[in-house]
Amino acid sequence: MRIRKITLIMCICFLTLLPGALALAVGNDVFDLSRPDPSNPGRLIDTSIKYSLKPGETKSDEVIVTNRSDKPVTFKVYAVDAIPTNNGGIALLKETDKKEGVGSWISFPFSQFTLASKEREIIPFTIKIPQLTDVGEHWGGIAVENMETIKGEGQFAVNLVQRAALMITETVPGTIIEKLDFTNFYHAIMEGKVCFYFVMENSGNVHLRPTSLLEITDVFGRKVETMELENLGTVLPKKSSTVPVVWEETPKVGYFTAVASINYAGEKTPTQKVSFILFSREAALIAIAAIATLLLIICLTAWLTIRHTRKKERAIT
Repeated sequence: MRIRKITLIMCICFLTLLPGALALAVGNDVFDLSRPDPSNPGRLIDTSIKYSLKPGETKSDEVIVTNRSDKPVTFKVYAVDAIPTNNGGIALLKETDKKEGVGSWISFPFSQFTLASKEREIIPFTIKIPQLTDVGEHWGGIAVENMETIKGEGQFAVNLVQRAALMITETVPGTIIEKLDFTNFYHAIMEGKVCFYFVMENSGNVHLRPTSLLEITDVFGRKVETMELENLGTVLPKKSSTVPVVWEETPKVGYFTAVASINYAGEKTPTQKVSFILFSREAALIAIAAIATLLLIICLTAWLTIRHTRKKERAIT
């Protein structure tokens, strides 16, 4: 039995963001997005912004954009909502996506601005919490985008849009509810490896960072693998998340059962299990070769037996 401690395992083929999502970034080769350090206003930091405002409350704040390029650049700034990605992370939606949360609570005095080379600009904004906002966390962010698209070249060219973003978490004061449901657990075979999928739904009002213990047994009930999954990503409140986990040392053949439970905030969900049969292409080829060899031996034995019998019959006559 092998026991492995795993910080984060995910299927590479699912490492892309959800359609329309904006990856979190704070800078690139052209510009940086930052904010003043609350404990030291003269220092700039690129960490997320956190508020604990009450419904109906308004707060003014600012972010800072620095043009690090050698030419003037025109930018646009906007606020968006956050969503879970399909690998347990968090991303921000595009400017054109519908805003229902934090993205709709933030306003700016302008939407576009131009910075000369090496120039820095303070971008003021206001966040206003609606009166009927639920208690708990609400996620979104501020994004700044270079309005000049970098054109790709060649037959399969891809145009590049440069954006940077800062995440914003607004936690409305009140009773905190931590509740996670382990709604589904299934598997798929990808390139000869088993990929398990943990489907979780956060019915509470704050984000959760679940962990899991995954145990795999063979047809005789013997443990063949134990995975300590220390990071199943972040599950946002009132959202679901599907996190893939790869069994790196997947056997070629066998009958196995995987059992998993999820731990979060000192709680543990009921276990889920899935059973499956593995029969890889290599194992199939070996089986076919073995069957063909067996059939050849049977045919050869039958032929030799018949030949021997006929020889005996001729000798008697």
